[in-house]
Amino acid sequence: MTTAGTARALALGLLIALLSACGGQGIRPGIDDQRHWQLSGKIGLRGPQLAESAYLNWRQCGDDYDVRISGPLGQTVARIAGRGAMLTVTMEGREPVTTADPEQLLQEQLGWSVPLRALRYWVRAEPAPGGGATIAGPQQQPQSLQQFGWQVDYVTYHIEKRPEASATEPQREALALPAKLILRGGDLQATLLINDWLLSDAVQGCPSPAR
Repeated sequence: MTTAGTARALALGLLIALLSACGGQGIRPGIDDQRHWQLSGKIGLRGPQLAESAYLNWRQCGDDYDVRISGPLGQTVARIAGRGAMLTVTMEGREPVTTADPEQLLQEQLGWSVPLRALRYWVRAEPAPGGGATIAGPQQQPQSLQQFGWQVDYVTYHIEKRPEASATEPQREALALPAKLILRGGDLQATLLINDWLLSDAVQGCPSPAR
């Protein structure tokens, strides 16, 4: 191997090591109320004229959500904020646009679209309300879900680390949340790699959930 080839090999090995070291922590400790959560990871999109990847941070506060899409250097390139039935998309260098038809707005603003209202449930391996769904696999860790013309495959899961049972605190069943899922709808395929899950009180910026 030439000196240049050796240098490239060493650089590639270092990059792989750094990326591995930057892996997430899976499910952070917390009580899951199913309404207040936050995930961070990376999304890759593939289509006939589309090949993009970006970092994703999604905060869900009850029925409201805030999704930030960032580039490789951490700059926010798009923000999607949902408040009830309305959704606002803000892209870098553009005025915010608000709509009650989020899928159409995403298509116009970003050039691609996913069913955001359903995705809120799909990322947790749950069917969205309002439409028949076909689910394959165990209830707690399904292998796939079909709904609204989309196929969602759950490749891997994060399993929450539970403390050992004590005399005063019985052992609770470990929570499983998706770590990698692949969505296919029409000509679009989206691969979502989730590094971190935050739950309930650990999510900053949400009102404290009622007990």
